[in-house]
Amino acid sequence: AGLVFQLEFVQPRFILCKTESSGLCNYPDGSVSKMTISSVMIHENAHMLGLSSTQSDSDFDAYQVFENPLTEVRKILQEKKSACAPNYFTHSSGCMNDNSYENLFFQKFWAHIYSDHKWNYDFDDFVIPLDNLFYKKYKEQFLKGADGARNPDEDFATSFETFVLLEKPTKSTVIDQKILFFYDFPELVEMRDFIRSNL
Repeated sequence: AGLVFQLEFVQPRFILCKTESSGLCNYPDGSVSKMTISSVMIHENAHMLGLSSTQSDSDFDAYQVFENPLTEVRKILQEKKSACAPNYFTHSSGCMNDNSYENLFFQKFWAHIYSDHKWNYDFDDFVIPLDNLFYKKYKEQFLKGADGARNPDEDFATSFETFVLLEKPTKSTVIDQKILFFYDFPELVEMRDFIRSNL
């Protein structure tokens, strides 16, 4: 996981966005608010948290695998997914541990819909397409539009970001349940409080 756009620091409090279509260029001069960069950093921190070596077997080298022809990539990934099942397998980290944050999140919110999902390598055009059919079918379950529906890793990070930045939800929609998921972990609530006290 990583930033999907290039950022260049220009001042201590602002960054210049080089890709205007990223949606982060929220000032006419291209600078980004402190809240936006905080949001991005929290989101990326969620990837590090959820995909860390303590959360998975770390038995996957995506860079090496993705150098292969697409048909070979699909075969390797399918074998890894099958060997990992019923746990969640991600090409970002490997087979997630039983009690890992991402596996628990996956089991609760994705296991029943995952067969409808397609990764970018499932498409013949490998240019990271968005699975619009999946998003259209399940859009009421995802935060931040289609970005959260891109894959379980993005949904986890987007939900964590919202958990940190917004107040505790009082409704019972799937989106609210995803945010409430993180409140089940005292260490994540403590992390949330720490981050919020430093924003």
